[in-house]
Amino acid sequence: MLSYLVDQAINNGISLQILGTLLVMSLVVLVISGLRQVGGLSVFGVYQPLLFAIALFLIGWKAALFLFVIATITTASIRIFGKYVLLLQSAKISLLICLYSILLLFGFWIDHALGLGIIGKLLRSNGFIILPIIIVVMAAEKIYTEHFKITKKSGRVALAEFAVITLLSRWMLESQVLRTFMLSYPELLFAVGILIIIVGRFTGLQLFELLRFMPLIRRHLEEEEEEE
Repeated sequence: MLSYLVDQAINNGISLQILGTLLVMSLVVLVISGLRQVGGLSVFGVYQPLLFAIALFLIGWKAALFLFVIATITTASIRIFGKYVLLLQSAKISLLICLYSILLLFGFWIDHALGLGIIGKLLRSNGFIILPIIIVVMAAEKIYTEHFKITKKSGRVALAEFAVITLLSRWMLESQVLRTFMLSYPELLFAVGILIIIVGRFTGLQLFELLRFMPLIRRHLEEEEEEE
């Protein structure tokens, strides 16, 4: 059934790259869910690493990092401002996007003035650059509203985990092998869906928790053996 739909999409002119990337996205979210639910990694939801990986895929890591720094400054500024001026959440988001646009203009000017060429070339050649620009600020806003503090070790670890998962997701999206495989066997999406359900129902001890508590578990087992 799915093979037929893929063939029809190809016959109607849909790009193989777009179709392959769309199919691989299901594998990406399965990996993200597994690393979060079973592994215990901090991924700040599923959308954030996926969206940021898509931004990396579309514009490259230099431009994405450039935009992320600006988005981080914007988000931090709005958080500080929100401590002194009470605003509804919708107003905060609106103000965040407004300030983000202003800082982006300064960023573009600095990029041009210093001759960095990080973002200017993309703006001149890619009219859809606005999509990853918005994606990056959405990801940054989500990360920094989940009680994230870069000054704490837990915050730095969480950011490192997010970076690893995002880079892994980007690699999967760019993998020609995975695209070809999923285009050849699109019915695997049903298996992926079943695996996502299984992962979603996992309530056991997460891998990182298991590693962290392993000394206590061993000690408890040793005490039980001594009592016997």
